[in-house]
Amino acid sequence: MAIINKKGFVSGLVGNVVFRESEGKQVVQTRPPGGKQARRKQTEETKLSGKEFGLASSAGAEVRRFMQSVYFGADSRLDSRLTGAIRAALRGSSTLAAGQRDLHDADLSVLEGFEFNVNSPLSRVLPGFPQVHFEPDDLFEVEVPSFDGDKIFHYPNTSLIRELDVTLNIVIFAFNFRMGFSQLIECYLLPVTRGRNSGEVLKCDKVLPAGSLVLTLASLHYHRSVGSGKNYIINSKNFSPSAIISAFHVPSNYLEHKASSLSLKEPVLQPSKMYRYKGNSILEQIRNKRNGDKDALT
Repeated sequence: MAIINKKGFVSGLVGNVVFRESEGKQVVQTRPPGGKQARRKQTEETKLSGKEFGLASSAGAEVRRFMQSVYFGADSRLDSRLTGAIRAALRGSSTLAAGQRDLHDADLSVLEGFEFNVNSPLSRVLPGFPQVHFEPDDLFEVEVPSFDGDKIFHYPNTSLIRELDVTLNIVIFAFNFRMGFSQLIECYLLPVTRGRNSGEVLKCDKVLPAGSLVLTLASLHYHRSVGSGKNYIINSKNFSPSAIISAFHVPSNYLEHKASSLSLKEPVLQPSKMYRYKGNSILEQIRNKRNGDKDALT
């Protein structure tokens, strides 16, 4: 029902049209479909989307923190780009909806090929990414194809080319967000020579944590020699090629399938605790809301 107020403006609802006054002017709007119930549902979905954004952002921060010693210089938008990629991976979950899922439910293939520096994509200087092969009953392998070293030595500052040494770094990380730890599994440093570099297969004989997700990062590190035989890495935000070349889930019964003859070893480092990851508490808030806690998502 609509009425005319003391100022002569129509105020209220007529059919699906809403009349109101705003700053001395008559405003007419179409009423949102579905009424209060639909608007309430939209509000809840908006809150869930916001919570999942927070989970993705928190997971991305842990990935960046643990990998930053490998990818070195990143572009200025890495934070938002990685959060966006993780959200896309979460949306790729085929079984669970927002508020029920984390990266352990996600489609991790979305993260493969993610570049840490769009100013210097790894794919531009190393078109053939190393291929990762993982089978629960066999060794984890990284197949490095042959590649053109001259293209890799094409550093932006051409005056430094003669002084450079380059290594291709392949680093394997494991993350278990539900248990709250990350771990460096293995690290390979492959010297890059000018001309054609032959391919090779790297066999990882380290135990992968069951139930974790494994990200393999490839990066090129450029070293400049100085006096007394020392060298230092000159990668920067302007040039530091690095990318995720593989992302997969390790089955929870992984160790049960492993052949005893493989003689697996412990990873390079012990697990590192995630002190800042908030994803588990976010999912708990959502569960509490669904169990009747009205303030859980506020």
